[in-house]
Amino acid sequence: MQEAQGYPYITEVAAGFGGGIAGEQDVCGAITGAVMAIGYREGRKGGNLMEIAQAARPVVRELYEAFQERFGAVDCRTLTGYDYRDPEQEKKGHDDPERIRKCSEYKEWVLRHLLQAEQLGA
Repeated sequence: MQEAQGYPYITEVAAGFGGGIAGEQDVCGAITGAVMAIGYREGRKGGNLMEIAQAARPVVRELYEAFQERFGAVDCRTLTGYDYRDPEQEKKGHDDPERIRKCSEYKEWVLRHLLQAEQLGA
């Protein structure tokens, strides 16, 4: 999709979000990536930055709240059960098949949620 739209390196722009922004685990990377996608979508509709932000805010808030309700948290540390500030825990987390499964579930849920919202005209 990113190449079709002429932005072959767009995912690289978000590389620092892994592990909840530089491994600090404040907010799940699936959410921060979705926030970028929502802003991008609203920006393509036109308007100044304030108008774009006002259009994006309720969509982002709804996603954030729905994610928190579904998974019980939005911070990576709680969601994964690992503290990535500790290099040993970070390695364990990256090698843990259950953590990998959970993160895949979070990303898939966010993507499906965004696609559903798009179909509903959000």
